[in-house]
Amino acid sequence: MSSPISIVLIEDSEDDYILTEEALSEGLAGTDYSLQWLDHAPDPDLFLEQYDPDVILIDYSLGAVNGVDFARDIRERNAFVSIILLTGLSARVFEEVDQQVEGVGISDFFPKKEVSGATLSRSVRYAYENSIQRRQLQEQAATIEDILLRTEVVMWRESKLSDQEGWECFCSDSIQKLSGYSKQEFIRRRMQLIDLVAASDCERVRKAYSEAPSGELKLRYRIICYDQSERWVEETRETIRDPDSGEILKVVGCLRDITREIESESMQQLMAKSLDQSSDAILITDANLERPGPKILYVNKAICRMSGYSESELLGQSPRIFQGPKTNRKVLNRLRSKLLAGDNFQGMTTNYRKDGSEYILSWRISPVVDSSGQVTHYVSTQTNVTQEIRQREKLKEQENFLSEIGSMAKVGGWRYRKSTDHLYWTDQIYEIHAMPVGTPISIDDALSLYSKVDQLALKNAWHTCLDEGVPYGLTLEMRDRRGEHKWCHTQGVPMWVNGEIEGVWGVCQDVTESRKRSLELEQALRDANHANEAKNQFLMMMSHELRTPLNPIIGFAELMLSETTDPEQCAFLKQIQFSATHLVELIGEILDIASIESGRIKLESKAFSVSALIHEIIEMFQPSAQEKALSLEYLDAAHGDSDTPLICVGDESKIRQILINLLNNAIKFTHEGTVRVELLPPALNASEVDVTVLVRDTGIGIRAENLDSIFDRFYQVDQSASRKYEGQGIGLNLCRELAELMGGTIHVGSEFGVGSVFTLKLKLPRHVPEGPEPRSEGANTCLEERGQVLVVEDDAMNRLVISELLQSLSITHVLAEDGFEALHYIESERFYLVLMDIQMPKLNGIETTRRIRSGTSPNSHVPIVALSAHVVDDIKKEAIEVGMNDFLEKPITLSKLRTFFEQTLF
Repeated sequence: MSSPISIVLIEDSEDDYILTEEALSEGLAGTDYSLQWLDHAPDPDLFLEQYDPDVILIDYSLGAVNGVDFARDIRERNAFVSIILLTGLSARVFEEVDQQVEGVGISDFFPKKEVSGATLSRSVRYAYENSIQRRQLQEQAATIEDILLRTEVVMWRESKLSDQEGWECFCSDSIQKLSGYSKQEFIRRRMQLIDLVAASDCERVRKAYSEAPSGELKLRYRIICYDQSERWVEETRETIRDPDSGEILKVVGCLRDITREIESESMQQLMAKSLDQSSDAILITDANLERPGPKILYVNKAICRMSGYSESELLGQSPRIFQGPKTNRKVLNRLRSKLLAGDNFQGMTTNYRKDGSEYILSWRISPVVDSSGQVTHYVSTQTNVTQEIRQREKLKEQENFLSEIGSMAKVGGWRYRKSTDHLYWTDQIYEIHAMPVGTPISIDDALSLYSKVDQLALKNAWHTCLDEGVPYGLTLEMRDRRGEHKWCHTQGVPMWVNGEIEGVWGVCQDVTESRKRSLELEQALRDANHANEAKNQFLMMMSHELRTPLNPIIGFAELMLSETTDPEQCAFLKQIQFSATHLVELIGEILDIASIESGRIKLESKAFSVSALIHEIIEMFQPSAQEKALSLEYLDAAHGDSDTPLICVGDESKIRQILINLLNNAIKFTHEGTVRVELLPPALNASEVDVTVLVRDTGIGIRAENLDSIFDRFYQVDQSASRKYEGQGIGLNLCRELAELMGGTIHVGSEFGVGSVFTLKLKLPRHVPEGPEPRSEGANTCLEERGQVLVVEDDAMNRLVISELLQSLSITHVLAEDGFEALHYIESERFYLVLMDIQMPKLNGIETTRRIRSGTSPNSHVPIVALSAHVVDDIKKEAIEVGMNDFLEKPITLSKLRTFFEQTLF
């Protein structure tokens, strides 16, 4: 033997120790062994660690310790040591002990009285040999366990103990690495493999177990480990059944952790599914580049959808199946060269579907190499870019079109990004600035091309847009890189990204030609305005020059009519008066048109009664209507049952002028019947009044084809040399101009031979009186009691007629022929009123009034009323500003003068 037999005797009786020692000495003579004696049962763990015996001889009765229990403790810790039990009990008790040691793992058991050299040595030798065999088996088992641990394979066996005790499962040590449970726990807790199976797989596994016949069975399922993690295992088992009853007696097998395999399989399935469902077409071929070309080994669904071929139609074919007349051979040659060199290839060409239709393909081909570096396959990723290419071509066409349009219109686009400080110009912008396309350009470079004044304006607008998001549009003066003078219009708007201003973008247009035309037009407009101004000045001068001699004609005619009783003379005088008055009206209308054209006419804003105004005009035209035996009526529907007059705010004189013109035409073109003025019920709100006045007549009417032109300037329905009705075609045009100037309208409705209706509509502010209207006591004072009046008039005839008119009214007056004489009278006498001509030599009425108002005489606040043929609004405004109080327009008549003095509040 290679090593001595290590024997430990545990015996509390020294006599029995001596007996045993002698028996061993006799029986093992010539055998190398050692014997150690312990008189008590030690701690099993310490005992095995200290002595590591081959054979243990132990007394059954060791005082408080039972030898069987100690043997059981040793066996749980060491499965290979041999244990021999000695006892000195009776035969009856010996039988009981014999039953106790069953299953404990005791090698031999006999009474002490039978101990002899022969019996004991034989038992010891057998036990030792058994121990050696067990140790060898242990080493083999350890080797197997190590292999199992390395391969992560668990060997197991399940045996049925009895119907009551159930099953016992023995596993290799690798079960702990797999499940977290030790093999001892399986034995101690009587666990089975089914106890580890996940609940979701348990029913399937149990069914497979119960239905499995004798022989091998393979299963895959999940187990729940000690730490509650989940693993996939593959079980290979062999079931051994009772040949008669078919009952399962024993099951042996192995478990293998396949978690990584399952994950790998899942990943492979996922990758295969991803490839199959990818929107990109994927094709895999072998590496044969010789004719007939590589063979297709795999295609995904996208390839089939794109080409129209099924998978079965493509597998085994060459990619040449997709080629056709327009397939680019140069691209294919480059492809072959790249692949032969082992490089990737990316290109684009035309392919053909199964039905023969074309599509443009963008594809990338990569070689697949093995561990030795040899190309084994080619993987092609393909994308149908037909629509993209078509859109790109269309966009390019549109871009070229826009570029051509931009060049024609001399307009281009630009963009500046704050994050990169990069300014981008389109080709047209470079062309405008006479710079080579693509020349790097900065903000400062761009600004340097403009004039210093425009640089500042553009810089300020640029920073305001960039910092505050305010768009801008500027027309700027510049010189391009060739030094050519130009005008450019540039616009910029902020470029917003995620609520922040990322930059500015806009357009720039060369407007040099249009700017030149604009400047020419502006100059032409100025010239036209100067000409128009000269025309207006001429008209005003002519108005003054014509009104001035008409004033004494009308005045003296009126005075002579009041004193003459001869019918023929009265008729002559009336004709003189009518012709002169008509000429004055014509001059006034021409002057009004000139004022409207020049924009000089101003609207007054005074409170007045519309109804009272119409009453006044009706009274004015009653004599004319009576001469033609016409009924002149007024229908006032504005007040209803209310006695409160309708007071509006507006230009009473302009409204009067319109209504006089309309009423004059109605009477002129009506030979019999009625002329009626109607004031319709107004539409009222808190601040405005909609006033509607109708002038209705039963005259000759207007033909339908003439209605659209009736308000045109200088238009007359009858333009023949022998026309029956006089007129210049100015009145109705002036009515429309004045109505529109006041924000109103004027329309006509007519039936030829029946009559006409002219409708004037105005929207006027309501007058809200703040208190009772003041009245001057002077208004009721007799004219002769008011004091003397100073008349300042340079024209001798006008002075004479005004003097005669004032004298007929019994008004005391003093005459002055210019402004200097007027100032002399102002300093020396007291006056109730001054009638001041505006246009006079030496010192005109405006300057004379200014000096009176700035003086210190008692007359410095005297009321001054302008007498002038200058009736334009600018003159009126200037007169009011220097201190004049009112206006009397020439020609001055007795009735006009009487009305003025009766109504004045001075």
